[in-house]
Amino acid sequence: MWAARAGVGAIAALVVLASMGGPVQASPNDEAAPDSTIIILGDYSRVADKFGVRGEHRDRARVLAETPFLTVVHADEHVGDAVADALATVVSAQVRRLGGMGAFATLSLRGLAPGNTSVIIDHVPASRIASVTVDVAQWELGQFERIEVYRGGAPAHLGGGGGSGLGGALHLISPVGRSEDGDRVAVMTSVGAWGTRRLRAWVGDDAAWGRYRVSGGIARARGDFSYFDDRGTMLNRDDDVWRARENNGVAMGDLSLRVASRVAEPATPRATWRVGLRGATRAQGLAGNMSSPAAQTQLATSQLVFDATASKEFSPRWRGQGTAFASGEHQRYRDPAGEVGVGVQDRTYRTGASGTQVTATASGARYRVDASLALRGERFTDRDNLDQARRLDGSRLGGSATLQLAAQLTSWLIIEPSLGVERLHTSSLLDLDTREPAAARRDTFATPRLAMRALATSELQAKASVGGYARTPTLIELFGDRGLVWGNPGLSPETGQSADAGIVWAPAAPARGLDRVLVEAAAFVATAHDTIVWASTNGYVMRPINLGEARLSGLELSWHARLARRVVLAGNYTHLATRQRDTEPSYEGKPLPQRPRHQAYARVDIALHRGAHPVVAMLDVAHASGSYLDAAAAREVPARTLLGAALTARVLATPAHTLDVALHGYNLTNLRVEHLALASPPSPEFATVPRAVMDTAGFPLPGRSWMFSASWHY
Repeated sequence: MWAARAGVGAIAALVVLASMGGPVQASPNDEAAPDSTIIILGDYSRVADKFGVRGEHRDRARVLAETPFLTVVHADEHVGDAVADALATVVSAQVRRLGGMGAFATLSLRGLAPGNTSVIIDHVPASRIASVTVDVAQWELGQFERIEVYRGGAPAHLGGGGGSGLGGALHLISPVGRSEDGDRVAVMTSVGAWGTRRLRAWVGDDAAWGRYRVSGGIARARGDFSYFDDRGTMLNRDDDVWRARENNGVAMGDLSLRVASRVAEPATPRATWRVGLRGATRAQGLAGNMSSPAAQTQLATSQLVFDATASKEFSPRWRGQGTAFASGEHQRYRDPAGEVGVGVQDRTYRTGASGTQVTATASGARYRVDASLALRGERFTDRDNLDQARRLDGSRLGGSATLQLAAQLTSWLIIEPSLGVERLHTSSLLDLDTREPAAARRDTFATPRLAMRALATSELQAKASVGGYARTPTLIELFGDRGLVWGNPGLSPETGQSADAGIVWAPAAPARGLDRVLVEAAAFVATAHDTIVWASTNGYVMRPINLGEARLSGLELSWHARLARRVVLAGNYTHLATRQRDTEPSYEGKPLPQRPRHQAYARVDIALHRGAHPVVAMLDVAHASGSYLDAAAAREVPARTLLGAALTARVLATPAHTLDVALHGYNLTNLRVEHLALASPPSPEFATVPRAVMDTAGFPLPGRSWMFSASWHY
């Protein structure tokens, strides 16, 4: 009920705000007149260079055309960074890592659990039947043209039925053809701390039949950074030592081919298509936590994904699109000394998935209707190579239907109601707990949503939405895995409601040297029911259970401004309040773990234009207030502030070639130890104890790091 009341209040506020401005008048810099179809569909023209001559922000048209709150991360603005590094700069986003490059990393939006954020790559869902959490460290930023981060909701075409998760959605888009600057060939290489090495190259061009791009890369790192170890005796400082992280190396590679139709002339009925094939492999050591390090445990992963999308404009009012995909993943997990699990482990995991989605669109001057139907099937196999009788075979079939309407009621008000219905059938041939066939389960979800946009002026827009979400338990949560997890076939699906409201200000023309302004401010609330958490049964084996509610509310503010094409100021701030309400007494009323109440990021870029050889200096700072590592709020994380810097220069510039170099520094203050205040200090001189900096209990993070990158384009 609270979500409905919040949504009604937010929508009422939108109407009041919008009524303050009259009908929007088109200007030469506007993408479209206020009563045109483009207000609904959007015009996604881009500007290739952060310090280019165009005055408006490169994402202005996009953020104004989308009803959800949207942040676009461009790869060319984060040279040398990884995907996880770039995502950490997004408002309301939190990236939690288990170590250095290649170590497992998760993304959460607006304080929700990582599993509540949908992850899609070129319209292909990245989540799997066995695990709902997606590792965002498995990709390099150079693989993608841009990354779209939707907060709170997402367009219907990104997912059927349940739509995006309660937190939002992450969409990674691969490039095809030439770059925005017309380049056809590029080679990028990097070297950095802890033995980090990267090499990436691509070739893309136009052909008589369409466009193509072939790209690939390899990367490796030792990950042997030093960390502080109190040996599990926090109150005894005599045995504290500094160690080098062992068995923390990673080697990975990827290769992809993408082809697409030529870019057709606008305003003409046309058919377009895209086809992609990508493969990736990764071998890494699993170092374990500090109290139980693992010197021999290894995990090897290989993936292959095929996707195809075709669309056709039958007339100016009718359009259809179809997407199909097939993927396979193979993992080999080896723990020969029993360092991580309970006993020696040698297991093979295989996941196969395929699916399709068809969307039909009807649009007019003041409306747009999207109707989509999606089907998906997955198969997961867990084989114990030491005991062939102990295995898990599971499958999941799902279908969903989504209907979304975008209607422009007046010259300044657009509403977008939608309804998704999803049906899932999950079965397992063997329950690892009882070694008996497990009963199949069927889950049905309905996820309504109502969103609105109000155009107060041509530069100021208000947004609001309210809706629901549902997540079915994964196969591992239902039936167990690896001898570390006891399944719980009786788990209930996790459901939730969310609402948000805010404004976007994006001027089209510069004012007194200030241009490319983009400001977003929003408030949000969410509740998750039957929250799925992991509980320890005997100190080693975990069992997923349903708890009660988790309530969240927050405020978010992000800004981006450029001064005289010389200085760029960007940053964001997130205030988050969380509270658990469940049947576990030790959790009742406590904040959710690993959710800082205050989180801020600020960055300044200063450009020196030296003819065709610009030099850009960057300084950024990230701050997070104190939080807790556990649900019982017993293990505190002190506030931390991380400082970074970079220097980028174009050392070669000809009509055909460019060569850029960049030097990045991370955690410049070398923050590796946090000083935790004791609630009951034994003496005034013993009021704090040192502890390694970490995002997750037992997994230290690296200190000062550096990366040198060179990028050649032709």
